[in-house]
Amino acid sequence: MRLRFRLPTHPILISVSALIAVFLLSLTPIGSIYQTMLGYSEKERVAEVLVAGLTKPKVEVVIGDAPSGMSVSMKIEENVGKVGNVDKVDKVFNTDAELTLTVPASWNLSEVSGVHARKVVSYPLEHKRTMLMPLENEVELKFIIDTPFKMLSFSHTGDSPALVSLTHILLPEKIVQNEVQLVDGGAVFLMPAG
Repeated sequence: MRLRFRLPTHPILISVSALIAVFLLSLTPIGSIYQTMLGYSEKERVAEVLVAGLTKPKVEVVIGDAPSGMSVSMKIEENVGKVGNVDKVDKVFNTDAELTLTVPASWNLSEVSGVHARKVVSYPLEHKRTMLMPLENEVELKFIIDTPFKMLSFSHTGDSPALVSLTHILLPEKIVQNEVQLVDGGAVFLMPAG
C-alpha cells in the first residue's frame, strides 16, 4: 500500500514565490533603490556613530544646527573614574588604547585636539568613514556636516555602558536640547523640530 502525502500548494506556493521575487528584486540595481528607500527616508535622516576600542567610554556630543549648516563636536574619553584625588586606571584595558570611530561619510573632519592630526588614520567606506587614533586622555573632533540629520544613532562595543551627553542647539530659534544617557550597546537620539 502506497501512502500519498499532499501539501496544500496554493498558500505555500504564493508565499515562497513572493519571497523569491523579493530576493531576486533586491539583487538588481533597481532593488537597491527600493532597499535604500525602505531603510532611509528623506524626512528622517539618521546619522550612525560607532565608538569602539574603549572599555567604558564617556562621549560628549554638541550639535549646532543653523540655517547656514550643521556642525558636530565630539569629545571622547575613557571614563576611568577617581579614587580620592587619584585617577583609577585599569592598566589591562588602557595601555595603548586605540579609539575607533565610525561616522557618516558626509561628516568632514575640520579640527582635532588631544591627538596629533597625523596620528588620525581615516578609511572611507561606502556611506561611512572609520577613523583610528591613539587615546591617551581625551580627544575632541569637530565635523562640518554636508547632509543634515534628524536622528543620531549611537553605538559602542565596550564591556560597560557608555555615558553619552548630547546637546543640540537649533538656531535661530534658540532651542536647546540636553540629554544624558547610559548607553549599553546602542541608542537613538531624536533632534528637536525647529
